[in-house]
Amino acid sequence: MEEVNKVSEWAKSNPAEVAKFLSPVLGINADILEIAEKRRDYGVLPIADEVIAKQQEVADAFYKIKLIPKQINVKEIVWQGNRRN
Repeated sequence: MEEVNKVSEWAKSNPAEVAKFLSPVLGINADILEIAEKRRDYGVLPIADEVIAKQQEVADAFYKIKLIPKQINVKEIVWQGNRRN
């Protein structure tokens, strides 16, 4: 998380550089990408309990219709950083 936050801060402070890097990869003009980069939010946060609960509903539905072979406990497998529940 610490490294992702460092890179996020750099990207937030250097939208023109990010745009120049992404432009050839995405095939989008760097000037347009720079505008988009200035609007972008960066950073990583632990997944909220509400999101985990919704993902559990999806996993349960997939199991019920046999799209996945076994039940999944989303809360046990999602990475939440140093957060304590």
